[in-house]
Amino acid sequence: MKKHEITEHEANLEKEEKVLEAIWDSLKGGFIVSLYLSPFLIWILDKIQVFHEQIKVKQKELQPWTAKINIKQAAIDVASSEQDILTKKATGLKDAVTQAEGQLAELQVEQEGKVLF
Repeated sequence: MKKHEITEHEANLEKEEKVLEAIWDSLKGGFIVSLYLSPFLIWILDKIQVFHEQIKVKQKELQPWTAKINIKQAAIDVASSEQDILTKKATGLKDAVTQAEGQLAELQVEQEGKVLF
């Protein structure tokens, strides 16, 4: 009796594994209905397919926005890069001005020293 039940459960397990494989295949892209699917599972897959199609439609609707976002993001990246370059130039110019002012002060002190002698 127990061996018969085990054999029966193993057979059911194989059928359910085939059903699961068919479900996974349908979720991966193509809608594959296996002969092993029960009417209830076919109904569930039909319902899932409806949502899958709705998602595809929404993704297509969002594609122009995604492209626009990518263009704007690229422009932001370019502007940020330019800002960094200008900031580095400004810092370099400040350093050059500070250095020039220091040299000017040294020259003025040197000149005053020469005038006194």
